[in-house]
Amino acid sequence: MLAAVLLWAGLVLEVGTLAGLVVRRRLRRLLLLPVLLAVMFVTTLVPVVWPATHTWPLWLAYELTHAGITLLMGLELGLRLFFRIPEAQVDARRWVVRVFVGLALIAASAPFLPPVTALLPAVVLPITWLYVGLLAVATHHGMPIDPLHKAVLYGFSACFGVYALAWALTGTDTSIANTVNPLAFDLMMLALTWAAWRDDAPRDVPEATIDYFWPWRRFERARRSQLRVGLALAAS
Repeated sequence: MLAAVLLWAGLVLEVGTLAGLVVRRRLRRLLLLPVLLAVMFVTTLVPVVWPATHTWPLWLAYELTHAGITLLMGLELGLRLFFRIPEAQVDARRWVVRVFVGLALIAASAPFLPPVTALLPAVVLPITWLYVGLLAVATHHGMPIDPLHKAVLYGFSACFGVYALAWALTGTDTSIANTVNPLAFDLMMLALTWAAWRDDAPRDVPEATIDYFWPWRRFERARRSQLRVGLALAAS
């Protein structure tokens, strides 16, 4: 019962986050986030409506796909966070190199690792460190972080950390991991849904400063201006 509630709650929150990104015109803030959410939604729903696809090999393939997109999203975040600050770019590149060295070592040892209890946590852990590292570099350099980006950084750092730990500590009984991981995911999605919908316009900050560090917001402001003009014309 609990597993079903957590599964459907995750699906609803994924749709809620995607809806928020579309309605609030925030798709450009992080292009791979809606892609990841859509892939997660489909790969979670398919085994529910088509039970024959609920197999360990397919599940593992789905999880590795999610991890791969999350890795690419982390790289996109790095580009967005540090493109104005060369010193932060250097630190971020060093961190990313370490992450990829770790992934290369894992790939080399992959044939000798049990897929679920060893390989999957080993893949997820470097991706967790990617997000933790990006957050640490941004904090160290005093970077202003877009609220949606901050929710993604904190959310995926915590969720993937729990995910890796839960599967790494799982023996033959997977019931704990199958409860803890969906719960951590739903909490992360709750935070992302809130970030996608809430009004996060900076107060008392010049537009030139916002456009300098967060240029993707120009599109949102332009669309809001067009909407206001359209409403004014319709009212007249």
